[in-house]
Amino acid sequence: VGISPQGLISIGIDKPVAQQVLDSNGQPVSEQIKQSGEINADGGLISLDAQAADGLFQYAINQQGILRADTLEEHNGIIQIVAAGAVKSSGVLKAAQGEFHISSGGAVEMGGTYEAPQGKIKAEAGPGLKITSEMEAEGETTLQARGDIEVLADVSVDSGPLTFLADSDLNGLGSFLQAAGTTLATTTLGDILISSSGQSTLA
Repeated sequence: VGISPQGLISIGIDKPVAQQVLDSNGQPVSEQIKQSGEINADGGLISLDAQAADGLFQYAINQQGILRADTLEEHNGIIQIVAAGAVKSSGVLKAAQGEFHISSGGAVEMGGTYEAPQGKIKAEAGPGLKITSEMEAEGETTLQARGDIEVLADVSVDSGPLTFLADSDLNGLGSFLQAAGTTLATTTLGDILISSSGQSTLA
């Protein structure tokens, strides 16, 4: 954990993990970083960063808690979650007029609450991105993956467009799949854009 004089908070594994990690009971650790409490850095940067050899952890980062980096005295807050492996984000993230950025070389699972009024929310996944629980967002929202995007729960965005980009690397392999009974919606303002190179299934 690092806290700079400028109020920047960073949590990271600064050396790549190359072999299985066991807990105090000798059981495999399934998450390289698990965040379940609350971190506040108004006007600053919150960064969760994990790098590990592929397949060591179920999730490189599992974000379940509260991350808050609201704008303070004209300094926009930034929340970034970066990992080589799979990422699960299902907590509460707040950055009024700021930015969220989730970037993973592996799969990304999303749900929870993302509040960035007058700001931007962006998630970039490797092989695929799934919405596995209800997702509520505020601000310009872009969800993209080099492979498929699967929507398995409701997604709603207030005060901003909602964009889904499957096959973001344009190699011809990427579908958009929306499960039956789920809803995509924008409120107040904002269009919904869906782009894929493969099959698109809308509920």
